[in-house]
Amino acid sequence: MRSRYGFHVGLTTDFSLEIHLHMIRASNQIMPQEARLRQGAWLFLAMLGVFFVSCMILFLLYALTRDRPDNLKVSPLLLPPSFIATTFLLVGISATLHLAVRSVRSEQQVALRRYVSLAFIMSILFLIFQSFGMAWLAIVHFKIDKPEETLYGLTFFLAFVHALHVVGGVVSIIYVMVKVWRLMYDHENYWGVVYCAWYWHFLDLVWLFMLLSFALAAVLA
Repeated sequence: MRSRYGFHVGLTTDFSLEIHLHMIRASNQIMPQEARLRQGAWLFLAMLGVFFVSCMILFLLYALTRDRPDNLKVSPLLLPPSFIATTFLLVGISATLHLAVRSVRSEQQVALRRYVSLAFIMSILFLIFQSFGMAWLAIVHFKIDKPEETLYGLTFFLAFVHALHVVGGVVSIIYVMVKVWRLMYDHENYWGVVYCAWYWHFLDLVWLFMLLSFALAAVLA
């Protein structure tokens, strides 16, 4: 009886373990439609990445190799103080959406709503502070006697292009936030939250790369 009882216990344990492992594999399995969406998202972000990297390389090449007379006093490139605030806001949005993804995976709906709503507020603040910064660049650009000989115009253009993509990110947050408050995401269906977080991670990296390029141009040009 004892050996038979032990056999049944072991069999039951092995069967439960097999079911548990099967559930883990099923939860980690990516459905074909989601796999296609992930591939499309990576391709889209890769194309945007090539675009921004190309723009910044051309910006640096122009800043370092442009022809100018030896006696020409080039106005230094100064960045608006509001860019510091927008950088912290972008990092905060990226971190908050990362926490939102972790929350939806663990079915924490209250935390998910809190993080997505906080990310939305910070994204609006980013646009406000970034508008102040771009207005500052435009004012300084036109105050200089020969604005075409400075880098303020190009810096304004690149910041404006990035801000346009941020507007797209705000739209994605609004879309996700509406679905979050309608309880349309759970631990099995949360691709929208993941893509929104990916997109803002991308915007964060691009902005840091742009700031580095602006700083190099200001120091070396």
